Amino acid sequence: MRHEIRYAASGLYPRSAWALLGWSALEILPTALFGLMLARAIDEGFLAGRPWTGTAWLGGVLLAAGVGALGAGRVYAALGAVVEPFRDRLVRRVVRRALKNAVAGRPDQGALSLLTRQVEIARDAYAGIVVSIRGCLVTTVGVGAGLIALDTRLAILVLPPFFLGLLAFIATLGFAANRQRDAAQADANLTDRATQVAAAARDLVACGGEAHAEALAAAPIAAQAKAERALAAAAVLRTLCFTLGGWLPLLVLLAAAPWLLDQGVTAGALTGALLYILTGLQPALSALISGLGSSGLRLYIALTRILTDPIATSPNDLTDLGSPNGHPDATADPSTAADPDSAPLPASNPTTNETLSHPQGTIETGATPNPSPTHLSPTPSQRHPMSDPPGTVEPGATPKPNPAHLAPLQDSAPTTPPTPAQPSTTPSNITPSDPPGTIKAGATPKPSNGHLHLQRNMSDPAGTIETGGPPGARFEGNRPDTPNHPAPAPAPAPAPAPAPTGSSVPILDARNLTFAYGPHSAPAVEDLAFAVHADDHLAIVGPSGVGKSTLAALLCGLLKPNTGAVAYGDSDAARLSPRALARHRVLLPQGGYVFTGTVRANLAYLSPNASDETIAASAAAVGAADLVDRLGGLDTPLAPRDLSDGERQLLALARAHLSPAPVAILDEATCHLGPEAEERAERAFAERGTLIVIAHRPSSALRAGRILVLDGGTATIGDRELLQGVSPLFRELLAHNART
Repeated sequence: MRHEIRYAASGLYPRSAWALLGWSALEILPTALFGLMLARAIDEGFLAGRPWTGTAWLGGVLLAAGVGALGAGRVYAALGAVVEPFRDRLVRRVVRRALKNAVAGRPDQGALSLLTRQVEIARDAYAGIVVSIRGCLVTTVGVGAGLIALDTRLAILVLPPFFLGLLAFIATLGFAANRQRDAAQADANLTDRATQVAAAARDLVACGGEAHAEALAAAPIAAQAKAERALAAAAVLRTLCFTLGGWLPLLVLLAAAPWLLDQGVTAGALTGALLYILTGLQPALSALISGLGSSGLRLYIALTRILTDPIATSPNDLTDLGSPNGHPDATADPSTAADPDSAPLPASNPTTNETLSHPQGTIETGATPNPSPTHLSPTPSQRHPMSDPPGTVEPGATPKPNPAHLAPLQDSAPTTPPTPAQPSTTPSNITPSDPPGTIKAGATPKPSNGHLHLQRNMSDPAGTIETGGPPGARFEGNRPDTPNHPAPAPAPAPAPAPAPTGSSVPILDARNLTFAYGPHSAPAVEDLAFAVHADDHLAIVGPSGVGKSTLAALLCGLLKPNTGAVAYGDSDAARLSPRALARHRVLLPQGGYVFTGTVRANLAYLSPNASDETIAASAAAVGAADLVDRLGGLDTPLAPRDLSDGERQLLALARAHLSPAPVAILDEATCHLGPEAEERAERAFAERGTLIVIAHRPSSALRAGRILVLDGGTATIGDRELLQGVSPLFRELLAHNART
């Protein structure tokens, strides 16, 4: 706190401070003369039977008040010369530090908030403090001079208890500041945790995690309640200080009044002293306590945030829900730049066997692949066939290092963007009898940001990982197995799922997609590859904020990937015009868009030449026929505000179903419909052609032929049997679906 006080005091430039004090001196005059002139008016005028004399003394009070008003007006003009340079210092400090950190490669994402909010809070609070301290100082000097002019004994009785209360309040400032800081931090922690829990509410309910969510929120709620009680205790102390400094002098003066009268103190002097207390000292002390108790603490909190470099300090590690980086779609948290836990992994030593935990098994960095195409699996004498989880490479398999097949982990993220995987020029060595997760010789665990990536061949449902296969699902081993995500138990290999039917050229091909919302943000989608064939039905599931909607936007060409590509047949989506993209896919987001116009205009918007029979057929297919009839038919004008969310979604579904685009992507487009209506609509789209669904209900995912599970650190694609064996999140989804 001393650092903040010194910094605030250093903002008082001598010239501006003296100008402020000079004009404040004019305000001392009416304060000092008010009680003195009133005492003279009583003693020499009204009590002496000379009312005109008393009135003349009161007229002098009015003249003194006019002089004080002149000084007060000039004070507020001089206040700007004190406050604005202080604000400019803060702005320069924030901007200079932000530029310094940016040049050093550590961008401060919170600099804009400091500049636009915290600096203005500090400026307003600083002005309030200057006004409060100046007012109390002016009043105290004026009252002290007036009491001494009335009678020295009055000053001796009144001023000591006032200064006692003032000093007691100053002594509590440190305590109150700490309580205010703790309350602000507790409130911020509660806001962060509540935001995380609310963002993951749908997934928590789907997985039966209500009790877990309640436990997560209980601790910050209790901490915030405790901090608020401590803050209330500080407010009680301020009230006691005001009682001591504001009311104790009045009680002392009243108690000593008989003695003072016996000692020759006049009734006018006693009345003047009482007015000094009631209209001078009490308001001044109240304004000071209020100013320092509110503006002072606000200034302390704001200066603490401004003067502390967030890049140079390590923030507390908060458990995240639903998003790998605490933000929807995995956008970067600025604090992670200083978090030691987020530092890059050290480069691996080829001579040291370091074990890397991976959802599908364990790989040792010392166990480099053998150039020969034989399996890296132990002999029967080394282990029991079912004793190890699928995908385990034993330490005994340590062929000669081959840099072409296994790259060491890097000290930091690669400086050049990764290139899309190229088809292998070597013969495939898939063995149908291999169990799921078997790692072939020559498999290339690809390092990226210090994490291990494994590529699953889309045509290999059994899960065999091979060298340079076609683009497939990406497995990112960026976190070890935890109690909430245990490694899958050993199980017999599931029967291979049939390959997707249709043309050998996928209708939609995602080729090693990587996308981040900023140059310093963590990727929302990283090195993800999969293919969708004609008439395929793919569901995408995962926690809130994991990147599902971002992936949908990438697939539709609404976002351009940083690396990789999206292809519709033989056409790169990035090179297609919006009109050409609309001929390939139709995207239906969560909010069903309905515009003012007829029902026909809304439904036929993407297919303007459709006949009434075709429109009616699409409406009936998705379950919107009854709604169209209830609205009055195709020629009925629509008022979007009169429709419910579910009704708007039904009309949007009918419009998308009528679209000529062969690929339909539903991004939670049925969230406002009931389960039965959702099933009917999805089956209609599945019969229509290729369907990709961002699923928000387990039943929606289970209707799909294939499912892509995004779990923050991993991406797994396959049918139900395969995912049940390798994806902990999918098993939780199945368990919840069984309970409901």
